[in-house]
Amino acid sequence: MHSGVFGGPAWIELLIIGIIIVYTFYICGKILARTGRGPIWTLMLLVPVVQIIAFWLFAFSRWPRFNPKEDEEYCQTQSLNMRLNMQLRLITFQRFITKAKRAKNTRLKMSA
Repeated sequence: MHSGVFGGPAWIELLIIGIIIVYTFYICGKILARTGRGPIWTLMLLVPVVQIIAFWLFAFSRWPRFNPKEDEEYCQTQSLNMRLNMQLRLITFQRFITKAKRAKNTRLKMSA
């Protein structure tokens, strides 16, 4: 029986490497699907020179799901949500301070 590089059975090491490769292809496929590309692009990772060219094509090509108008609307919505959230926090904090002052005044009246 042949031993692997790390002293264990060689088939275990090959199994671990295979699992890592399959997981890498799965993750790349999910990323490509979210950007509007077909997961079949992950097959380009198998060829060393082609994978570099594929990364360049992927990075600098027009992305199918990119729509500047929708992105601008999304940013405006997020900005409005953040402002409303901050205003709500400020109102809540002001109410807390008011209640704390009332409680302090009540304690001072009772002790006097």
